[in-house]
Amino acid sequence: MSKIFMTSDLHFGHSEIIFYCDRPFDTRKEMDKTLIKNWNERVAEDDLVYVIGDFSMKRTDIGFIEARLRQLNGRKILILGNHDYLSAFDYVDAGFESVHTYFAIDTRLGALHMTHDPAVCQILEGHYWVCGHVHRLFRMSESKKILNVGVDVQKFAPISLEEVLEEFENENE
Repeated sequence: MSKIFMTSDLHFGHSEIIFYCDRPFDTRKEMDKTLIKNWNERVAEDDLVYVIGDFSMKRTDIGFIEARLRQLNGRKILILGNHDYLSAFDYVDAGFESVHTYFAIDTRLGALHMTHDPAVCQILEGHYWVCGHVHRLFRMSESKKILNVGVDVQKFAPISLEEVLEEFENENE
C-alpha cells in the first residue's frame, strides 16, 4: 500500500545552504547525495511525496532538476516555494506530477493545508498546516497546528503523513 510523504527546502545544488542552516555536510555534492539516500530509504516507488517548495537552487537549470527527480523514488507533487522560479509546465516536464501554489488533502484530523511560507497559515487560523521556508524552526510561534516539514528539522528526509498527524495529535493532547 502506498504512503504519503512531505518535505521541503531540499535546496539541491545550493552550497551556501550548508553554512546558512548549519547543515552537517562539507560539500554540496555530499549534501545532495545524502538527501537522495535518505529520501530513497523512506520512500518507495509507488509512494507520493509533496515537495513543499525550494526543491533546488539550480533555479533555471531544468536538466539539473530533472536529473535529481529521476534519482528520487515515488511520485512527486510540487507546492512552489520562493526559490522555485521555473514555470509550472517546466516542473511538470522535469518530472513533477503537478505543481501548485497551495494544496490541501483530507486526513483523519480534517483538512491538512500545504504552503511553503508559513505566514500564509495565519489566514486560516485553527486549521492544520504543513510548511517549509523557515528551515530550522520546528513550529511557528505558539501555534500547535503549523508544522515545518523541511529537511533541516526532519532529519534530512521526507516525513510521512502518519508522522505529521501523530505530531499534531501529540501536541494537542
